[in-house]
Amino acid sequence: MSAVRTQSSSRHPRAFASESAGRSQTCGQPEYRCGGRLAIALLVAWCVSATPSARAQTVANVEANQQLFAVLCAVHAAGYESDVNPAVLSPLRAKLRATLLAKQGPATEALRAFYRDHKRSDSAATLSRYVSYGLSIGPPPKFDFLVIRDELPPDVLALEGFTDVLADFYREAEIERLWAIVQPEYDNQVRRVERTVAQTAYVAAGYLRELLRPQQGRGFTVFVEPLAGRRSNFRNYGGRYLIVLDPAQEISAE
Repeated sequence: MSAVRTQSSSRHPRAFASESAGRSQTCGQPEYRCGGRLAIALLVAWCVSATPSARAQTVANVEANQQLFAVLCAVHAAGYESDVNPAVLSPLRAKLRATLLAKQGPATEALRAFYRDHKRSDSAATLSRYVSYGLSIGPPPKFDFLVIRDELPPDVLALEGFTDVLADFYREAEIERLWAIVQPEYDNQVRRVERTVAQTAYVAAGYLRELLRPQQGRGFTVFVEPLAGRRSNFRNYGGRYLIVLDPAQEISAE
């Protein structure tokens, strides 16, 4: 029996808390290496470390997320890692980056100005902020926050004003149309990651003599996002364990 659910989604659990209750990490290992193994390691670690009652309330999901896609499209259109040789990128990411860098228009220029003003010296730290933002907003075209301002993570607050910039870019650059084009490929990648996560969840559950059953309030979600590149991002928000990774990285349950 598998405790893994797959879906292509524009939703996100309303499970944010203050910085003391939420942790974030990024991993910048060489491309195709970090993300899959990190996701599996985190899932096993959660199964092993959680109390029996908590394990019984855990469900693992694998998803593609439309608002996260929109945010990372904006980041790439603004110039994130634009100097990286496309030969080292996954084919899908390289194609999307070229399409996004070619975007022009007033909203796109406003986006690029916002990105320059909020860019950090470390590219991983810059990406991490936008990933947190993508995980804290609802679906397009409005991208409303999922929680009140006081419950937003500090790295999201650091990008104050980005929602309007994102919404304008989304319309001008026709990101909804781009999502419709790439969604089948995203769904294929979701199924690929799901197989490994399902196998790991099954083995871990069998080892612990527990079955992972879905319950409200706890869970482990893998967000499939090729635009995340080599830097996988991990979050813990109020009992929800989240990881954003590029599925082109090596996925292995070994």
